[in-house]
Amino acid sequence: MTRAATKRFLTNLLPEETAEVLKQLLANRPDLESDAVAIAESLLLDVDCVDVANQVAADFGDMDIGDLYAGAGKSLQGYTDETEALWQNLEVKMRPFLEDIRRRVAVGLEDCALEQCKGVVLGCYRLAQESSSEAVSHAPDWPSEAADEAVRVWQTTQRPRRRGSAPKGSTRRALPDDFLCDAVPDWRDWLAAKST
Repeated sequence: MTRAATKRFLTNLLPEETAEVLKQLLANRPDLESDAVAIAESLLLDVDCVDVANQVAADFGDMDIGDLYAGAGKSLQGYTDETEALWQNLEVKMRPFLEDIRRRVAVGLEDCALEQCKGVVLGCYRLAQESSSEAVSHAPDWPSEAADEAVRVWQTTQRPRRRGSAPKGSTRRALPDDFLCDAVPDWRDWLAAKST
Protein backbone atom coordinates (compact mmCIF):
# COMPACT_ATOMS: atom_id res chain seq x y z
CA MET A 1 0.00 0.00 0.00
CA THR A 2 1.35 3.43 -0.90
CA ARG A 3 1.89 6.15 1.68
CA ALA A 4 -0.99 8.16 0.13
CA ALA A 5 -3.34 5.17 0.35
CA THR A 6 -2.33 4.58 3.97
CA LYS A 7 -3.00 8.22 4.79
CA ARG A 8 -6.44 8.02 3.10
CA PHE A 9 -7.33 5.04 5.28
CA LEU A 10 -6.32 6.79 8.48
CA THR A 11 -7.98 10.11 7.67
CA ASN A 12 -11.29 8.43 6.84
CA LEU A 13 -11.69 6.51 10.08
CA LEU A 14 -14.57 7.29 12.39
CA PRO A 15 -13.59 8.54 15.88
CA GLU A 16 -14.31 5.18 17.49
CA GLU A 17 -12.23 3.42 14.82
CA THR A 18 -9.36 5.85 15.41
CA ALA A 19 -9.55 5.09 19.13
CA GLU A 20 -9.41 1.36 18.41
CA VAL A 21 -6.36 1.82 16.15
CA LEU A 22 -4.61 3.75 18.94
CA LYS A 23 -5.59 1.12 21.52
CA GLN A 24 -4.23 -1.72 19.38
CA LEU A 25 -1.11 0.22 18.43
CA LEU A 26 -0.29 0.88 22.09
CA ALA A 27 -1.02 -2.76 22.99
CA ASN A 28 1.43 -3.87 20.31
CA ARG A 29 3.97 -1.11 20.96
CA PRO A 30 3.90 -0.10 24.66
CA ASP A 31 7.07 1.93 24.05
CA LEU A 32 4.87 4.48 22.25
CA GLU A 33 2.66 5.10 25.30
CA SER A 34 4.69 8.07 26.60
CA ASP A 35 4.53 9.70 23.15
CA ALA A 36 0.76 9.13 22.98
CA VAL A 37 0.30 10.59 26.47
CA ALA A 38 2.38 13.65 25.55
CA ILE A 39 0.26 14.24 22.44
CA ALA A 40 -2.99 13.76 24.38
CA GLU A 41 -1.79 16.12 27.10
CA SER A 42 -0.86 18.79 24.55
CA LEU A 43 -4.34 18.54 23.01
CA LEU A 44 -6.05 18.94 26.39
CA LEU A 45 -3.72 21.76 27.44
CA ASP A 46 -4.55 23.69 24.29
CA VAL A 47 -7.52 25.70 25.51
CA ASP A 48 -8.06 29.45 25.44
CA CYS A 49 -11.03 31.18 27.01
CA VAL A 50 -11.49 33.61 24.10
CA ASP A 51 -11.23 30.84 21.49
CA VAL A 52 -13.87 28.80 23.32
CA ALA A 53 -16.11 31.88 23.62
CA ASN A 54 -15.76 32.56 19.91
CA GLN A 55 -16.67 28.95 19.12
CA VAL A 56 -19.73 29.02 21.39
CA ALA A 57 -20.91 32.31 19.88
CA ALA A 58 -20.34 31.02 16.34
CA ASP A 59 -21.97 27.62 16.88
CA PHE A 60 -25.10 29.02 18.47
CA GLY A 61 -25.18 32.22 16.42
CA ASP A 62 -25.30 30.15 13.23
CA MET A 63 -28.32 28.08 14.24
CA ASP A 64 -31.39 28.75 12.13
CA ILE A 65 -35.07 28.02 12.74
CA GLY A 66 -34.74 24.52 11.26
CA ASP A 67 -31.87 23.68 13.61
CA LEU A 68 -33.68 25.06 16.61
CA TYR A 69 -36.99 23.29 16.11
CA ALA A 70 -35.74 20.03 14.57
CA GLY A 71 -37.70 17.12 16.02
CA ALA A 72 -40.78 19.16 16.96
CA GLY A 73 -44.18 17.75 16.12
CA LYS A 74 -45.54 14.23 15.73
CA SER A 75 -43.26 11.24 15.54
CA LEU A 76 -43.35 7.52 16.25
CA GLN A 77 -42.42 8.31 19.85
CA GLY A 78 -45.35 10.71 20.27
CA TYR A 79 -45.52 14.47 20.11
CA THR A 80 -42.67 16.83 20.90
CA ASP A 81 -43.65 20.39 21.73
CA GLU A 82 -41.72 23.14 19.87
CA THR A 83 -40.36 24.58 23.11
CA GLU A 84 -39.20 21.16 24.28
CA ALA A 85 -37.52 20.51 20.91
CA LEU A 86 -35.85 23.93 21.01
CA TRP A 87 -34.33 23.37 24.47
CA GLN A 88 -33.30 19.79 23.63
CA ASN A 89 -31.49 20.97 20.49
CA LEU A 90 -29.69 23.73 22.39
CA GLU A 91 -28.66 21.26 25.12
CA VAL A 92 -27.37 18.75 22.57
CA LYS A 93 -25.30 21.43 20.85
CA MET A 94 -23.87 22.59 24.21
CA ARG A 95 -22.99 19.06 25.37
CA PRO A 96 -19.48 18.87 23.78
CA PHE A 97 -18.44 22.14 25.46
CA LEU A 98 -19.54 20.78 28.85
CA GLU A 99 -17.86 17.45 28.20
CA ASP A 100 -14.60 19.29 27.52
CA ILE A 101 -14.81 20.77 31.04
CA ARG A 102 -15.39 17.30 32.55
CA ARG A 103 -12.55 15.69 30.59
CA ARG A 104 -10.02 18.27 31.69
CA VAL A 105 -11.00 17.99 35.37
CA ALA A 106 -10.90 14.19 35.12
CA VAL A 107 -7.24 14.20 34.07
CA GLY A 108 -6.25 16.82 36.64
CA LEU A 109 -6.03 19.82 34.29
CA GLU A 110 -8.07 22.11 36.51
CA ASP A 111 -6.64 25.35 35.10
CA CYS A 112 -7.58 24.20 31.60
CA ALA A 113 -11.05 23.18 32.79
CA LEU A 114 -11.44 26.68 34.25
CA GLU A 115 -10.43 28.23 30.91
CA GLN A 116 -12.99 26.04 29.12
CA CYS A 117 -15.69 27.02 31.63
CA LYS A 118 -14.85 30.73 31.37
CA GLY A 119 -14.98 30.43 27.57
CA VAL A 120 -18.44 28.88 27.66
CA VAL A 121 -19.67 31.54 30.08
CA LEU A 122 -18.16 34.35 27.99
CA GLY A 123 -19.58 32.92 24.74
CA CYS A 124 -23.05 32.67 26.28
CA TYR A 125 -22.73 36.19 27.68
CA ARG A 126 -21.83 37.53 24.23
CA LEU A 127 -24.83 35.78 22.74
CA ALA A 128 -27.12 37.28 25.37
CA GLN A 129 -25.66 40.80 25.11
CA GLU A 130 -24.65 41.27 21.50
CA SER A 131 -26.32 38.67 19.38
CA SER A 132 -29.29 38.80 17.11
CA SER A 133 -29.15 35.02 16.74
CA GLU A 134 -32.24 32.91 16.24
CA ALA A 135 -31.31 30.87 19.31
CA VAL A 136 -31.40 33.90 21.59
CA SER A 137 -34.52 35.40 20.04
CA HIS A 138 -36.42 32.13 20.49
CA ALA A 139 -34.94 31.21 23.89
CA PRO A 140 -33.83 34.44 25.58
CA ASP A 141 -33.12 32.70 28.90
CA TRP A 142 -30.97 30.02 27.29
CA PRO A 143 -27.57 31.82 27.36
CA SER A 144 -27.69 32.44 31.11
CA GLU A 145 -28.98 28.93 31.80
CA ALA A 146 -26.23 27.42 29.63
CA ALA A 147 -23.60 29.51 31.45
CA ASP A 148 -25.07 28.38 34.77
CA GLU A 149 -24.84 24.76 33.64
CA ALA A 150 -21.18 25.19 32.59
CA VAL A 151 -20.30 26.59 36.01
CA ARG A 152 -22.25 23.81 37.74
CA VAL A 153 -20.39 21.14 35.71
CA TRP A 154 -17.04 22.76 36.50
CA GLN A 155 -17.86 23.03 40.21
CA THR A 156 -19.25 19.53 40.66
CA THR A 157 -17.03 17.35 38.48
CA GLN A 158 -14.89 15.31 40.81
CA ARG A 159 -11.16 15.86 40.86
CA PRO A 160 -9.06 12.75 40.40
CA ARG A 161 -7.79 11.10 43.57
CA ARG A 162 -4.58 9.20 43.99
CA ARG A 163 -4.95 5.60 44.98
CA GLY A 164 -5.20 5.26 48.73
CA SER A 165 -5.59 8.99 49.36
CA ALA A 166 -8.41 10.38 51.42
CA PRO A 167 -11.07 12.47 49.67
CA LYS A 168 -10.23 16.14 49.55
CA GLY A 169 -12.33 18.68 51.39
CA SER A 170 -15.25 20.11 49.51
CA THR A 171 -13.83 23.50 48.63
CA ARG A 172 -16.13 25.06 46.11
CA ARG A 173 -14.54 26.26 42.92
CA ALA A 174 -15.20 29.92 42.18
CA LEU A 175 -14.84 31.86 38.95
CA PRO A 176 -12.14 34.53 39.34
CA ASP A 177 -13.59 37.89 40.30
CA ASP A 178 -11.49 39.74 37.70
CA PHE A 179 -13.06 37.55 34.99
CA LEU A 180 -16.55 38.24 36.33
CA CYS A 181 -15.97 42.01 36.55
CA ASP A 182 -14.15 42.42 33.24
CA ALA A 183 -15.73 39.82 30.96
CA VAL A 184 -19.31 39.31 32.18
CA PRO A 185 -20.14 42.33 34.37
CA ASP A 186 -23.94 42.05 34.05
CA TRP A 187 -23.79 38.44 35.26
CA ARG A 188 -21.19 39.02 37.99
CA ASP A 189 -23.56 39.00 40.98
CA TRP A 190 -25.45 35.79 40.27
CA LEU A 191 -22.33 33.95 39.06
CA ALA A 192 -20.39 35.04 42.15
CA ALA A 193 -23.30 33.87 44.33
CA LYS A 194 -22.94 30.36 42.86
CA SER A 195 -19.54 30.11 44.53
CA THR A 196 -20.72 30.77 48.07
